[in-house]
Amino acid sequence: MTATDSIHPIQFSHELNERTDKHVLEAHSAGGEFLGSLSWHNTRTVPDRAAGPNEVIHGAVTDVGVLAEHRGKGIAPALWKEAQGYSPPPAHSPSRTPDGEHFARKVGGYRPLTAQQVAMARA
Repeated sequence: MTATDSIHPIQFSHELNERTDKHVLEAHSAGGEFLGSLSWHNTRTVPDRAAGPNEVIHGAVTDVGVLAEHRGKGIAPALWKEAQGYSPPPAHSPSRTPDGEHFARKVGGYRPLTAQQVAMARA
C-alpha cells in the first residue's frame, strides 16, 4: 500500500457561491478527509494589468490549495482536471505567485510569462 492509496479515489464536491460569484471545488479522500480546493470566478471578468491594456480574464483562478501533508500526491492536478467540466472552466491568470506559476506549468493551459508581464505582476 502506498501513501496515496488511502486518499484514492478522490471525491469532488462543487458549489457555485452566489454571494461571491465563485465556483468552489473541493477534493476529499475516499474516507471523507478534506484534501484541498480550487476556486475561480464565474461571471465576473477580472482586469489584469499583466495581461495587457484592457485585457480581462474569464474564469480566473482565485485560489488553489492542498493540505501540506497531501501535496505532491496529484490532488491539485486532479482538481484542475475535474474543474474543466464546469462553465466557465478555470483559467490561469498572468498575475500569479511563484506557487501559481508552478501550478500552471504542472496542470496545463500554461502560457509562459514575458519578462514585462512578470515585472507588471510584481509591481
